[in-house]
Amino acid sequence: MYEIYEIKHKTIPGLNYIGQSSQLKKRLYVHSQRTSQYKDGLRDERLYYALSTYGFHSFKVSVLDIVKTKAQADEKEQYYIKENNASMNSNFNTMSSAKFYKTF
Repeated sequence: MYEIYEIKHKTIPGLNYIGQSSQLKKRLYVHSQRTSQYKDGLRDERLYYALSTYGFHSFKVSVLDIVKTKAQADEKEQYYIKENNASMNSNFNTMSSAKFYKTF
């Protein structure tokens, strides 16, 4: 099973990230670890900059959809990125297709 999720700032409109994972708790842990790496100057992604700046507590994580296969997850993730304009400059998705960098 794959979960399509959104990380969205609680008070600033338009600051969101759409992702997918077959292990959401582990993926969120990785996001939090990369945030601390960003603080150490090791990462430069916009999502981690925002998480580092505002704190993870300023964001809400929501599961948008659950699907059975990776192919379905890729399709649904793209749908939600387009639906939420998450690939625009004010948002955190930097690629229109996340299939290039998914690890779990």
